[in-house]
Amino acid sequence: MSKQLIGKLLIILGFVLMMVKVVFFPSYEFSYIFTLISLGLCFIGSILIPNYSTKKDKK
Repeated sequence: MSKQLIGKLLIILGFVLMMVKVVFFPSYEFSYIFTLISLGLCFIGSILIPNYSTKKDKK
């Protein structure tokens, strides 16, 4: 698996956890754990996605 695919999966997992938190745990005392985990997964996934490469001169 490439870094880019892992990053996309982490972002999807983060958003799914955020939806689970909103639907099932809106006001519980441990709901902030879901928020921190989901935001962390989205942040780490967004770091892994970019794939920068040098441009090659074509002549």
